[in-house]
Amino acid sequence: MKSKLIAPRNKSLRTHLSRREFIEKHLTYYAILLSIPIISSCIDSDGQSKSDPQQHSTIVSNLANLGPLQDADENGCRLPAGFNCRVIARSSSPVTPDSNFNWHGAPDGGACFADEVGWTYVSNSELSAGNGGTSAIKFDSSGTIVDAYSILSNTSRNCAGGSTSIWYLALL
Repeated sequence: MKSKLIAPRNKSLRTHLSRREFIEKHLTYYAILLSIPIISSCIDSDGQSKSDPQQHSTIVSNLANLGPLQDADENGCRLPAGFNCRVIARSSSPVTPDSNFNWHGAPDGGACFADEVGWTYVSNSELSAGNGGTSAIKFDSSGTIVDAYSILSNTSRNCAGGSTSIWYLALL
């Protein structure tokens, strides 16, 4: 007698979630989790409502004060006066001259993390068929690239990654 696998009709009995189902379920969880500090910031330590906005700090952006964008520079970037940019990596090429590590293709979302000696830039790769991943470029405090390496591999279509308060999130 041949056995046959029958998929459960009830989605809650399945052990595998589609990418869309995983994202839907977890975004709801993270939205609730991330809203806790916002909600709790509306209440004093003694449980009283913080109704006077003058008593609390406000985040202010200076983006509007940076000035208009100039014509594109040699890298094709339009920046406000006084700003500059540089290319730090190109897909399929070594990040540093003495490295065997080539930067990933289809770079997507990224984030920077400071540490005691500089910072690290982390970027997703949106390649499919298990060719994607996440890579990092390590900078010293003067902005010199000191290392580049893979931190996640054999994934597909990593999308919209970014930093959280303590780590990097790669949406697979």
